[in-house]
Amino acid sequence: MEQQEMAQQERKQQQELRLALKQERRAQAQQGHRPYFLKKCEWGTAITG
Repeated sequence: MEQQEMAQQERKQQQELRLALKQERRAQAQQGHRPYFLKKCEWGTAITG
């Protein structure tokens, strides 16, 4: 049961990081920066690195 909870917590944390990254990208786009859209396979590298 603990493994499920830990996995769920990690998924939630990754989702929050993705959302924060997405909001940051939107703010940059509103300031005139050219938007860059990450592919799903790039999400992990953008979040961790």
